Amino acid sequence: MSAICNYIKPQTLVETLLLLSDNDDAHIISGGTDLLLQIQRERYQNCLLIDINGITELIGISLTKSGLWIGAATKLSEIVSSEQLIGAFKVIGYAASLIGSPQIRNMASIGGNLCNASPSADLSAPLLVLDTQAEITSAKEKRIVPLSEFFIGPSKTIIQAGEMLTALHIPSPEHKAVATYYKHSTRRAMDLAIVGVSALLWRIEDKHYARIGLSAVAPTPIRVYQAEQLISGVKCIDDKLISEIAKLASEACCPINDVRASIEYRQTMVQALIKKALIDVCTQLGLDWELDKWQNQSF
Repeated sequence: MSAICNYIKPQTLVETLLLLSDNDDAHIISGGTDLLLQIQRERYQNCLLIDINGITELIGISLTKSGLWIGAATKLSEIVSSEQLIGAFKVIGYAASLIGSPQIRNMASIGGNLCNASPSADLSAPLLVLDTQAEITSAKEKRIVPLSEFFIGPSKTIIQAGEMLTALHIPSPEHKAVATYYKHSTRRAMDLAIVGVSALLWRIEDKHYARIGLSAVAPTPIRVYQAEQLISGVKCIDDKLISEIAKLASEACCPINDVRASIEYRQTMVQALIKKALIDVCTQLGLDWELDKWQNQSF
């Protein structure tokens, strides 16, 4: 196991940011469910660990005038049980409930889950369709970036030396918007997603709009903007449109072959899960007159 040069547990965010600015080899630790494994595998050597547990500025969930605020050090278990997650925000708690075991969720934080930048992270697709903004802070400045620009590759984010993820800002969805998340994995519990699909749907007057997010099928979690455009402004959502959207989403992803699934299998599952996700949100929105024949179809 690699040696840990030092361990510091600062009491404030200001102290944390100063430590980051003064130490090029520093790494933030909240739950450590990913980081400690990486240290054990010697990805990092002689590093400084900065423990942000207990820093109140980084913990909690609150509704704001513009939407929802979640501190980066907030534990997944708190997100799962939060009563602040109402309406379309409920999908965040559901996705968090699929991560690991209760013991893992009691340790792991939402910030750590995102900063690990796994392409298969369960929270990434739901947060993408909710148009989440990432708050990145250093000792000198604070910047807000769309989560769609946060991931730049497997295990890579736009966070620079001296910076850290401090919070997530999630704007209020359109009135009565609904969301869902589907995860396909080998096992039903405590397994990485082979494919993850999230959809958000809302209606303005008689026109419909959607956002679609995918995980585990590209180097980073992705929004499928072309598929979203197919549904943007349409008055009627039927099985033909859903099939077209699912096909386009499957063609837009770029999965890999690995021991868990082939490229072809992942593409097929994207198409199937997009259909299920869209049927789900359409049904939630009350658009079930065109979709009755889909309800019992096996995917």
